[in-house]
Amino acid sequence: MAMNNLKTVLINEGITQSALSSKSGISAGSINKYCAQKRTPSLTTMNRILRALNDLAKNNYLLADIFPNATSQ
Repeated sequence: MAMNNLKTVLINEGITQSALSSKSGISAGSINKYCAQKRTPSLTTMNRILRALNDLAKNNYLLADIFPNATSQ
């Protein structure tokens, strides 16, 4: 299972999992599992999360910032 920085980034940006869920169209349950690293999103889902996160965040993130092992999947 790939490790990710999603939970840390959400906390640092002050973004709730619910807000990310709404913006990305990904269920709150799935976002929660990704944050808890209980599931690994597909590359397509990672990109949806990244687009939504960048719309909500103060900073602009790259896929590797959130999902460092994305290219090895």
